[in-house]
Amino acid sequence: MLRHIWFAMFGGVVFLAVLTVSIGSADDGEEVSGGSMKRFDARTKTCRLLSDQNLIVGYRNFQAVCKSCHNRENEQGAKFLYTESKTRRAWERVFTKMYPVCAKDGSWDRLATEDLLKVQDYLFVNAAGTYDSRCAA
Repeated sequence: MLRHIWFAMFGGVVFLAVLTVSIGSADDGEEVSGGSMKRFDARTKTCRLLSDQNLIVGYRNFQAVCKSCHNRENEQGAKFLYTESKTRRAWERVFTKMYPVCAKDGSWDRLATEDLLKVQDYLFVNAAGTYDSRCAA
C-alpha cells in the first residue's frame, strides 16, 4: 500500500485528500502493520516510519522552504520543482549527497534535521513513478 497525500487551500481552509494505492516496485518502502510504510534513510542510517502526521509536516515544510525558491516565477534562478520532478532514487541522492546549491549555501539550514527528514519522507511517498492509476480504488 502507498498513500499519496494532496493538500489544497480554499478561503484559508486546508483540505487534505489521501489516496491509498497498491503498487509494486523495487524502490518501494516496506509496509508495516496498520498500513503504514517505512523507508531506510541512507544519510542517517535509520528506518523512518511514514506516518500521515510526518507527511503533513513534510508537505508544509516543502511548500514553505523549498517552494519559496523552486517555483515557476522565482527570481533566484532556482529550477522549478514539484514532488514528481524526481524518482525516489533521485530524491534519495539529493538528500544523501546534498549536492544542490540550496543544500550547500545554507538554505536547508532553515529546517531542523528532523524537519528536513520529513520533507524527504513526503517526497519519497509522492515521487515520480509511485502512482499507478491501474490500482486506484
